[in-house]
Amino acid sequence: DLLDELPDELREQVLALMKKEDAAEVEELLQYAPDSAGGIMSPDFLAMDKNLKVSEAIQKVQQLSEEAEMAFYIYVVDENNKLQGVLSLRQLLMNAANKQLSNIMETDVVAVVPETDQEEVAHIVSRYNIMAVPVVDHEGVILGIVTVDDIVDVIREEATEDFLRMVGAGKDREILLKPVLQNALTRLPWLVASWVGGILAMFVISSFEEELAKVIILAGFIPVIIGMGGNIGTQSSTITIRGLATGRVNIKRIWSFIGKQLQVGLLLG
Repeated sequence: DLLDELPDELREQVLALMKKEDAAEVEELLQYAPDSAGGIMSPDFLAMDKNLKVSEAIQKVQQLSEEAEMAFYIYVVDENNKLQGVLSLRQLLMNAANKQLSNIMETDVVAVVPETDQEEVAHIVSRYNIMAVPVVDHEGVILGIVTVDDIVDVIREEATEDFLRMVGAGKDREILLKPVLQNALTRLPWLVASWVGGILAMFVISSFEEELAKVIILAGFIPVIIGMGGNIGTQSSTITIRGLATGRVNIKRIWSFIGKQLQVGLLLG
């Protein structure tokens, strides 16, 4: 992530100081968008041939565990390094030494491609309650893994974006570091929308001017009505944005959801 922010010339200088193997791995990761599975994945993981026996796999784990980002999962591959299955370290230790990995692995593997958005990867980890998600290319070759440690950072970033959207302050997490003018322009659209709504409310209220003049006490309820309307709108926008972020609201059925929120708002009003 840090290298991705550096100017091209400085980035090349840093890469030149690294070991060739490490530099090659970093350059490969830099090809992907920073907010994608490829951009946050680790290329260090445990992958073993499906024809290995359990005893051989255990020896290999002992040799490679320090190099792997997470030794909890062992990814089983074929001769072309295509992902075939996965098994946990516990499964490996609980099986007979002469069994082949292909006979004890789980073949129903949840994997993503490098272009998958990091938020979708976070949803997968949450939905399936797994510690890591393998990243494969379009031919099924395993490229790396996204661990739960990386996902924690993603969840924090996405939650910050959601909260900023809820209050109409854009989605840039670094909004506090922006210049005053840029900060104001980011927050202006939602305030303009609120201003337009206020103007419309003014015209509606003015149409009842004669009634208000006859029964002046009704004017005292106007701030209450406006306040309740604002609160209902805030509740609906918060529920909608959070629902979209967590995947509980399907974007394909968004109009149905909006219609339901309008009905709830009218009922409360």
